[in-house]
Parts: sequence; C-alpha cells; structure tokens
Amino acid sequence: SVKDAPRLLPNLLVGSVILLSLGLLASLAALWRHIRRRLAAEGALRQQMAFRTAMENSMVTGLRARDLEGRITYVNPAFCRMVGLPENELVGRAPPMPYWAPEAMAEYEDRFQGILSGKVTPQFETVFQRPDEVRVPVLVFDAPVADCLERRMARHDAPFAAADTAADDVCLISFTSGTTGVR
Repeated sequence: SVKDAPRLLPNLLVGSVILLSLGLLASLAALWRHIRRRLAAEGALRQQMAFRTAMENSMVTGLRARDLEGRITYVNPAFCRMVGLPENELVGRAPPMPYWAPEAMAEYEDRFQGILSGKVTPQFETVFQRPDEVRVPVLVFDAPVADCLERRMARHDAPFAAADTAADDVCLISFTSGTTGVR
C-alpha cells in the first residue's frame, strides 16, 4: 500500500474553520451574558427611578435644583404647589425668580451672589410670593452639589473624574412651622 503525502493545507483550513467557529460561539455566549446583565441593570434602574419619582412626587417638602448660572433645572410638585407656578414656568428660569417677594429682592440677590462666590448659608428663613400675591414663609436648606461631591471624592483614594450634572446645587424648601401658604 502506498501512502499519500500528508495534506497539510486542507488540514490547516479545516482546523482554522473549527477554531473560528468555536471563537464565534464563545463570543455569542459572552454577548448573550452581557445583554442579560445589561437588561437586568436597566430593569433595576427603571424600578429605582420609578421609586425615586414616586417619593419626590409625594413629598410635602419642595425640592429645587439649579445650575451654576442660577437657572432652575428641576422642581418637584411640592415646590410648584408652594410657589403656585407650574414646572414649565420654573425650569430653565434664571434669577430673578417669579416667586421672589418684592420686599425681599435685595436679600435674594445678596444670597444668590454669595452662592455664586461659594458662600452658602445652609439654612435660612425667607418669604416667597405666589402669583396671587399670597406670601408664603419658608425655611430653605441649601446645599451645593459640587461641594458635596468634592468632599466625597476627598474621602476616597480612588481616582474620580468631574462630571457635568444637571444640577450644581440642590435646595429643600419647606413651609415654616404651622403654615401652608394657603388662605
């Protein structure tokens, strides 16, 4: 019996096809696992967002966020009820704000300039005015987000990168004791 010479090229081609097929199957399995994990994470995020939104919408404390130029970037329904203005008339608005009472305008301007220069009064009482001219006494808790993030980053050794956010400071505003601002 005569043996043929080994066919190296056809064997290499078959081996390559088999290896590439196995690599493709491994890639598909990894992609499928990644898609499942991503869908689970997105579902958890949707659930957390729905919970957060429900919590914000049920709060009796007003919540307002603004950027570094002072434009309002977010208000919750309680804040809208408090100042008597809808969200679409507040978001994007820059100072002077429509709920600032005329007699306290100088105080608001001073506080706003202080915030821009980095001097924040963490808690103060003031008066807001609704469009129907009802005065609403409020207690304001102001906290710059940028300072909070810098303090948190300073506590960790891990490198952090700055990220642009929709809000550079967040403010909780509540009625002062025993008032509702409603006649």
